[in-house]
Amino acid sequence: MIINHNTMKIEVKSSNPITKYYLKNLNDEKINFKFRDEVPLTTGWYELNIEYPGERTDINVLKFGYTQT
Repeated sequence: MIINHNTMKIEVKSSNPITKYYLKNLNDEKINFKFRDEVPLTTGWYELNIEYPGERTDINVLKFGYTQT
């Protein structure tokens, strides 16, 4: 099996600050990270979870970028 290591960067712009978020992989493991910081990940499927902050929040921009090593 070949495992590729990637670095992903996620950027979100919204009408209100988003403070509670994380990635989850297929093994149901939670991966904490900071928006705009590079996150080391192996190749695979990930779910982006953003917790509801209790007020309407419009997400205006959602960008994903990665580099492969």
